[in-house]
Amino acid sequence: MAANDPSDPNNAFNFGSLMLAGVERIEVLRGPASALYGSSAIGGVVNIVTRRAPADKQAEVFGSVAGGNQNTFRADGGVAGTVGDFDYLAMGQSLSTSGYNITPQRLQPHRPESDGYRGVASSMRLGWNPLPNTRIEGTLRFQQSNFGLDGFLADDPNYSAEERRWSGQIRGETRLFDVWTTGLRVGVSNDRRRYANQPDSFSPATAYDLYRGNRNVVDWGNQLRLPDLGGWGGDGALG
Repeated sequence: MAANDPSDPNNAFNFGSLMLAGVERIEVLRGPASALYGSSAIGGVVNIVTRRAPADKQAEVFGSVAGGNQNTFRADGGVAGTVGDFDYLAMGQSLSTSGYNITPQRLQPHRPESDGYRGVASSMRLGWNPLPNTRIEGTLRFQQSNFGLDGFLADDPNYSAEERRWSGQIRGETRLFDVWTTGLRVGVSNDRRRYANQPDSFSPATAYDLYRGNRNVVDWGNQLRLPDLGGWGGDGALG
């Protein structure tokens, strides 16, 4: 699924809110290699690959707990496994910190105020392999972040933000005659960003900005693998 926020003027993705508990690896494709992802990826692709269930275990429990300064606490956990033709994964994560005051003391009036962060994320994946070389899979992911903001070169204790995103997809893929792979995918995502500033003793100003973005995706992908033809190897593919 494309993770870019459609409500952002630049269709950008906020890496600052990305929580990594359900992420297996991150791949960076530069230049023409990103053409596999369509015309919107002409400058490159950051591919965030989510975690999958182990193929050799019926149930695997995983998790971690960590803490640090500024009252930072992180916890994540989940369960995944494969039972017969089905595989599953469910996990959750939370992260909180009181943060720092990024406004330097040389700027007056100086009001020491830290901008904290709280985030939660959860994801689920269910897959089914009804036939050899055929797979049907559904995924669902939710994430929400709440954090403090400041005004221009000044602390603002009543300025806060909330970012919320959920996405889901169902896809099916099969390989025919060992040369043709075809797959159909239907997906949807919803982004919501809210920025609110209430009046306080330092400023009577108020603000409430709300951004919403939705994306619906239907795509049919095909890949044709050619047999060995002289100097042309069998690993060549047309998609």
